[in-house]
Amino acid sequence: MGIAGIWDVLGNGEITSIAQLASDHFRRTGRPLRIAVDEAGWRFCNLNPHQVRVIREKEPAANPVEKAIIFRILKLLKLNIRLLFIFDGPSRPWKKGKTAGMIKFKDIALLRRVLDLLRVPHHRAPAEAEAECASLQQEGIVDAVWSEDSDSLMFGCTFLIRNYRDKDKNKKSDTHVRVHRARDILEQKKLDRVT
Repeated sequence: MGIAGIWDVLGNGEITSIAQLASDHFRRTGRPLRIAVDEAGWRFCNLNPHQVRVIREKEPAANPVEKAIIFRILKLLKLNIRLLFIFDGPSRPWKKGKTAGMIKFKDIALLRRVLDLLRVPHHRAPAEAEAECASLQQEGIVDAVWSEDSDSLMFGCTFLIRNYRDKDKNKKSDTHVRVHRARDILEQKKLDRVT
């Protein structure tokens, strides 16, 4: 969901190569970059329902959302990035008078199975995945949070990774991301979780 208008205030963040981000982190710390992934962000910022319907008209057994996520995971694993997928949980609060995202747990069962086969850890948050991701970062279990939800920042995330879309192609980049760091937001925008 997020905070209305926040990206207009915060701007684009730093646009950087995923490979460079991983490499810089490894040089600095001696270990792979560990990222908590807000699964809903990857699921819903992927293919829209119309695109899925068109694909399934041609191939009824297709699982295009899961396929796109798998390709993305494999690219990141090749860069020595460690992922931890977080799924929204049963106590996710209602937003705008309805359950946010209407989680259908049978719809995510295939992705959870694939994550198991790829040995990518995952778990279900008690409530909002973005809150759990931020908590994992605060505890030092992960280094960054990958989410499109600005609530991650309000929950205490200090290193947020977002999708970068190539304006010319209006396509999500496979090689670059937007990075928002709490220290940069405080320094440049004079904003923190309190203000």
